[in-house]
Amino acid sequence: MNKVARNIQKQARKRGQNVRFIREARTERCPCWSDAFQQPDALWHEANPAAPQCDDEGFLTATKAPVDANVFLIPYAAASRKEIERFSHYIEHLGPVQNDDHLMIAPELPEHTHTLEWSGAAWNIFNPVPVPLGNETGFWLALVRRA
Repeated sequence: MNKVARNIQKQARKRGQNVRFIREARTERCPCWSDAFQQPDALWHEANPAAPQCDDEGFLTATKAPVDANVFLIPYAAASRKEIERFSHYIEHLGPVQNDDHLMIAPELPEHTHTLEWSGAAWNIFNPVPVPLGNETGFWLALVRRA
């Protein structure tokens, strides 16, 4: 980790918001998965109602593991592109913005993380983008929306 990334991590611990990332390992395919069509088969679930349900991509959700961290969460409306112009190229990759979306700046982002808990609510993480500093990932930018 380079000096700038260490500084971001230090500042996040000192001034950032405490969040809990929820990691979901999705490595096991559901028995309903159709290799021929590359999608889950809803008819299989109708024929096997006692089987666990899978997600839209045909994976069974394994255990969820919480990971506590400190990040910066900024209301997107307050984070004008002029303030963070240097990173506007990365922000454009976050996708369409809705009211009350937040910009997350995170020193690290655990793998298989799609949600976080903050201020007593669940938030979805959209389109995380690694921002390189030198030859490494310096920090992550992502759009965060209340679930």
